[in-house]
Amino acid sequence: HVVYRRAIPTDALRAINADFPNSLATAAHVDEEVLVKAGEIGGHFKALLDELRSSALRHALEGIFNVSLADTFTRVTLRGATSKVDGRIHIDDASKRVSVLVYLNEDWPFEGDGGKLRLLTKRNFNALGKQYEAFGGDLLAFQNPDAYNGGKVNAGFHGFLPHEGARRAVQVNYQTRFKDSRTGKFVYVKDKRVTSGRVKLPGGVTLSRDR
Repeated sequence: HVVYRRAIPTDALRAINADFPNSLATAAHVDEEVLVKAGEIGGHFKALLDELRSSALRHALEGIFNVSLADTFTRVTLRGATSKVDGRIHIDDASKRVSVLVYLNEDWPFEGDGGKLRLLTKRNFNALGKQYEAFGGDLLAFQNPDAYNGGKVNAGFHGFLPHEGARRAVQVNYQTRFKDSRTGKFVYVKDKRVTSGRVKLPGGVTLSRDR
């Protein structure tokens, strides 16, 4: 994994938060399509999302991790806050190749370790590999071991201790399938209906291709 401290400079982070969607400010998750229809995606916040789903970032990550992320879905998830039930330890589905987290809280006035991302060596919060702050424009990117080993590697555990309150973040996943909430079915990147454009992708999901 790689971490870029203050990847978003202070002034830019302040501008992004000035344009942060009101509906998302106290919500764990609001679908991007809903926010677009409500006219809440704009300004500096929209510019950030455009940059995070750009081919430039994808190519940079390919170089960092020495993998190909072409022919994947780029899925953007928006979060504004967490509750005490969020952050449970998990490993990502094998369809997720690389994940990126960008933390948008300008400060962190909370005591203790709650809400701070933990990369773990096993399914136990005490099996701490690394712990990272969740604020200040920091960017964290990590590769999913299961994506390149047929889903048979018992590794890549992560989560965070309970935290209730603001935890603004944008998550970007490069993945080969996703579950469409409109139909309840999985959509695969190699489906010819996807590559031909016959399947309308939901908000927050785009197709990454180099040809």
